Amino acid sequence: KEFKIQHNKLDSLILNAGIALTPFGLTEDGIEQQFGVNHVGHFLLTSLLLPTVQASSTVESPSTVVVVSSMAHFASYPEGVHTSLAALNNKEMYAADNAYGQSKLANVLFAQELAMRVKNGVLVNSVHPGGVISNLLRNVADQIRTALPAAIGPHVAAAVIATINSMFWDAEIAA
Repeated sequence: KEFKIQHNKLDSLILNAGIALTPFGLTEDGIEQQFGVNHVGHFLLTSLLLPTVQASSTVESPSTVVVVSSMAHFASYPEGVHTSLAALNNKEMYAADNAYGQSKLANVLFAQELAMRVKNGVLVNSVHPGGVISNLLRNVADQIRTALPAAIGPHVAAAVIATINSMFWDAEIAA
């Protein structure tokens, strides 16, 4: 609402919020958290802002919606995207990697459907960002840092951990 009050134009909407490989949890709305953050939040934001995006689009300068997905969409559950809230929120069947893949598959499918539905020149794409240095995989990195010394020895582990540490963004260093 606040955006629409302050702005009457939106040339590009980039949907890039996300979490990855987290332990099972639910959003405040009761949706498995990776699916809720990575897909449902994008869907809601797009639904709210799409009229403004469409109104901003011209033949000379089409508006864009970019859905940042991941090649991890290939790693969804075998059935793809769960079609019921009960299945989506089933803690016993939860696998962090499959849940992340499911949320990214939902992104790809959403982008494809949105591209077919918008009729006034809005360009919709879904993209895999490639290797990006971020703090997205911090949950996995912490597990690796803890387990690696026992698995390969402390000296080799120290070198591997230094490499891992250099791959993740640190807000304090960036500031």
